[in-house]
Amino acid sequence: MVTAIRDFLLAQGKNKINEPGETGNMSEMDAGLSELPDGWAWLTVGSAITKVALTGKKLKQKNYEGAGKLPVIDQGLPFIGGYTNDEELKVECQLPVVIFGDHTKVFKYVDFDFVAGADGIKVIRPQEMYYPKLFFYFAQATSLPEKGYARHFQFLEKAQIPLPPLPEQHRIVAKIEELFTKLDAGIDALHKVGAQLKRYRQSVLKAAFEGKLTEAWRAEHQDEIEPTSVLLERVLKERRGRWEAEQLEQMKARGQIPKDDKWKTKYKEPAVPDTSELPELPKRWIWATIEQLLTKIQYGSSRKTSDDASGVPVLRMGNIVEGKIVRDNLKYLPKEHDEFPELLLNTGDLLFNRTNSRELVGKTSVYTGNPNPCSFASYLIRVRFNPRIDSLIVAHYINSVYGKNWILSVVSQQAGQANVNGTKLKLLSVPIPPEKEQRVLVEEIERRLSVADEAEKTVTTELKRAEQLRQSILKKAFSGKLVPQDPNDEPASVLLERIRAEKS
Repeated sequence: MVTAIRDFLLAQGKNKINEPGETGNMSEMDAGLSELPDGWAWLTVGSAITKVALTGKKLKQKNYEGAGKLPVIDQGLPFIGGYTNDEELKVECQLPVVIFGDHTKVFKYVDFDFVAGADGIKVIRPQEMYYPKLFFYFAQATSLPEKGYARHFQFLEKAQIPLPPLPEQHRIVAKIEELFTKLDAGIDALHKVGAQLKRYRQSVLKAAFEGKLTEAWRAEHQDEIEPTSVLLERVLKERRGRWEAEQLEQMKARGQIPKDDKWKTKYKEPAVPDTSELPELPKRWIWATIEQLLTKIQYGSSRKTSDDASGVPVLRMGNIVEGKIVRDNLKYLPKEHDEFPELLLNTGDLLFNRTNSRELVGKTSVYTGNPNPCSFASYLIRVRFNPRIDSLIVAHYINSVYGKNWILSVVSQQAGQANVNGTKLKLLSVPIPPEKEQRVLVEEIERRLSVADEAEKTVTTELKRAEQLRQSILKKAFSGKLVPQDPNDEPASVLLERIRAEKS
């Protein structure tokens, strides 16, 4: 869809649209201020605008409402920050105006009554030499430096901006909006595809834990499937065996030799699942708590990390995205760090994000061995399972709608952050298929989700391409190459002289 739009844009003129990878920003135009079509002129933004003095108080963000008579326009995104019913706060000015975020560099074109929100906005009204909508497009296409304590209006006022003849300004805006309408339709379609892919992912996981993905396999192999209850008995026996071996090792280190087996009574059995409100599982599946299945559970390191890539990479909560581990923005601990090797990850370790926003807490993934060696940060919990249990089964369950609902039922809110601690995580009940079926189920899940992964990559690529096309349109408009010039138009220099004369 975006490719079709791109082909359409290429047909609009002889100059090519930027290929993906080119920036398409306006810095090239800033570097050559004389390269304008005949009849155009350069002027500073400050000389083309009137600043609207804001009377009364700005509305603080804590007082924004979800609905009301007047929209609140602030310097952030989305376009409308909130609403209010306080009509005394309405900004009195001639519309339309352009709102500039002094800290964010966000531009908004406003042609309706509004209230100014929070701090950091400048209300700008273009003077008569500028068609307001074109000023909005050209202003947001002007590059501004990243300095000045995040107060950018001082640089915007000094920035050079091209002034086309007034009739051509209207033609440029009409062309920009024609192309943007087509582009926005493609972007909306891509966002809808992205939303559908998220629903598809959840439908795959839901079907997986209802037993539907392996239903045919079970029917074909029903005589060779060992019930998971037998598997769990083996797992629990091995769990107790590890505990006893650890206790004996500790007693041996203290020089103690047990005279009888009374010390074995200190073993604490893991919590068992409460199945009273859990759905029925396929034949030979069982519910088990994470505590029954694990061999180790730990919080990660809280030590300060660095950008020194010669150390050991540390996975943080931002490295878990859509059930996968991404290796972006890695931080590092020294190789000789005193928590190593205890906090080094093994392939198959499950990572659970215990603290985050309410929407993101509980993100879960499985470490696949890359990078190696690798550690993890304190906002993550590492769970290592008995080798007979595929950790991907547990991870996919936590990431499913069932796991998300469980998280919402146990999450606690602390200082603006949501938290699910290790104690709660150990009590989570998960559906476990027989050992052979686990492998089949994971393969089926991964096969279906890989289709969604490829589709999401395509959507992401096309959204980036769409933004590059948007910048290319503005670049062509900024340099006078979007629409043809008309020699009969009054030159911008004559327009400026006439306006100055009328003001005199």
